[in-house]
Amino acid sequence: MENQESEFVMHTPCKKCGSSDANSLYTDGHTYCFSCKHYGQSDEQERIVDNAVKDVNFKTGEYKPLVRRCLTEKTTRFWDYQS
Repeated sequence: MENQESEFVMHTPCKKCGSSDANSLYTDGHTYCFSCKHYGQSDEQERIVDNAVKDVNFKTGEYKPLVRRCLTEKTTRFWDYQS
């Protein structure tokens, strides 16, 4: 039997202790909160991931050169950096 280790995916809120980012989601679907030490199973994780993705509000700006860092507007567009 092959050893399959899960890998960290993202930080999520913990429903048990209320921490905003101490809970960690892993590729096999389990979570572990480093604040309250709660271990979650995969069923719970699908709801947490869905809510985390829905709550993300990406802000947009405009592409500008960063003169102090010697970066052109072309570079900021390439790296999708908006200010």
